[in-house]
Amino acid sequence: MGKTLYYMVHYAYLPQIICHSVGGFLESFSANRFCHICLVHKQNAQHIFNDDLVELRNRDNYSQHVELNNPPLTGIKEDSCLNSLNFFHITENVCGDVMHDVLEGVAPLELKLMLRHFVYDEQLFTEDQLNSRIAGFDYGLNNMKSKPSAIIHLTSENPIRQNASQMWCLLLFLPFLIGDFIDEGNKHWQLFLLLRQICDIIFAPVATKGLAMLLKQLVIDHHTLFKSLYDRPLIPKHHFMMHYWRMMVYFGPLGKLWCMRFEGKHAPLKRQAQVVCNFINISKTLAFKHQVQAMFNWKLGSPFKDKMTVANSFPVLLGSLKEDVCLIDNLKAIGRDVGQCSSFHVAHSVTVFGQRYQTTCILPLNCNENGELVFGEVMHILPESENLNVLFFLRILVPKFFQNHFHAIAVQRTEDFKLIGIRDLIDFRPMHLIFFNNDIFVNPRYELV
Repeated sequence: MGKTLYYMVHYAYLPQIICHSVGGFLESFSANRFCHICLVHKQNAQHIFNDDLVELRNRDNYSQHVELNNPPLTGIKEDSCLNSLNFFHITENVCGDVMHDVLEGVAPLELKLMLRHFVYDEQLFTEDQLNSRIAGFDYGLNNMKSKPSAIIHLTSENPIRQNASQMWCLLLFLPFLIGDFIDEGNKHWQLFLLLRQICDIIFAPVATKGLAMLLKQLVIDHHTLFKSLYDRPLIPKHHFMMHYWRMMVYFGPLGKLWCMRFEGKHAPLKRQAQVVCNFINISKTLAFKHQVQAMFNWKLGSPFKDKMTVANSFPVLLGSLKEDVCLIDNLKAIGRDVGQCSSFHVAHSVTVFGQRYQTTCILPLNCNENGELVFGEVMHILPESENLNVLFFLRILVPKFFQNHFHAIAVQRTEDFKLIGIRDLIDFRPMHLIFFNNDIFVNPRYELV
């Protein structure tokens, strides 16, 4: 008590409308200068897709525009209260939100236009065929909660009704849902594949300058192709994508700077607001319910998820497991004194920091001597609860080729095996195998570097 705490705001990531509100910008995206990052005019934004060709906002021109007090000309109506913070300025320390811009903006619009073209113009398939495949596809254990809902009313002007996680799931698996209906080289499909490549980079957990430069060119190609295919203007969220490469260089991986977790925190409160039917002081009611839930978590439950949960571990003789000889050799190589008759605990599934792993799931490994990413199919899970470690015994999967039309990696099983600890994985998210057209595919959620 009595100590002074100091803090520094490094950056803020906000939905665009909130950013404009707290940043002193006009809150209408139909304004002439609608962007909080650059000074492009809304008419020029329809054909300028490289932010090297526009004037960026900075401290100097922001101050000048505040003093000018001409919002229709400058897009600024007042000085931001955040500019009073030390080492912070609204033109330098605000990052975009890829969830609202892409998953709830650009992607729903473009998928609606593309699917409408395929269903009604080219008549490659019907809505019923599409929805039947959406309902029956195997999305894998870790994607079942994000399974897309049925797509209806393609003829309307409204975007596809999916939440952000459903839209991300649909982007990932749409090539396996309708890709066999579409000819290679189809321009509308090429636009979708460009969007997939953009999503691979902006959701990647690692950012490099090389990826940023690639993202810059992909956005230019994507927007140019969109304008050539559809006789309609780009939406403001298309324009915000033009600045993503610069944000990636300044702030790092954009997938770690989104509002998805805030939306997840907000979702229970929105559900409670609909249930309680309180029209007098809804804020107080929700605050009380939130405090009661927090008390329950701390007093009767655990405020955080357990570090490791093993639901069904059981001891077995190592000699009774598949590929027992190779497994024992790998265990001996890491210092375990085991043999054919040794007993070892194995499990069908394990949850580590909220992420579930199970047998048959796919884990990304390091690159081989050719620079190709190698994967492993989990055969056995060996939890070591005493040191919070999990050993995965994997069958090595090597890449055959990258199938651009499905935007996935075709792999083949080998007779090589490897034992790896969970701390040695290059990415913590498991995947699953997709069997399609007599090939086996792995479909990473993002670019693995």
